[in-house]
Amino acid sequence: MSSRAHSRAPSQVSGLDVASLLNRLVDRQHDDFQQAVQREQSVRAEAKAETSQVRAEAYQREKEVKAEAERREERAYQHEKEARDDAFQREQAVKAEAYQREKEARAMAKAEALQREKQVRSEVEKVCRNGGGRGPMVLDHRSPG
Repeated sequence: MSSRAHSRAPSQVSGLDVASLLNRLVDRQHDDFQQAVQREQSVRAEAKAETSQVRAEAYQREKEVKAEAERREERAYQHEKEARDDAFQREQAVKAEAYQREKEARAMAKAEALQREKQVRSEVEKVCRNGGGRGPMVLDHRSPG
């Protein structure tokens, strides 16, 4: 306040002094409002940045989790494929072994049949040489009946 305003009594304050005080009050309130708006904008910007950061981190974690899930799924698929391949190989080995045993069994059966036939011929020849028959002997391989 001016020195003139101090010398006067409070009732004698001029309208100009009151207007000046009101202007200063309005200016101060305007400054306070501007600061509040700036603080609010700053807080909003910080919140937006923080939200954006949280979203980015969440997205990154989600990507990592998906990638890990895909790796696990691929490993499981590979294990399953290996198991199927192993089972197929074992099955093929068992089939080959069974075929070989069957082949050997047929060969043995054929050899035994040839041996029996040879033995029967030998016995027939022996009987024929010794004159053990009343006439010519004819072998019929058909079953009697």
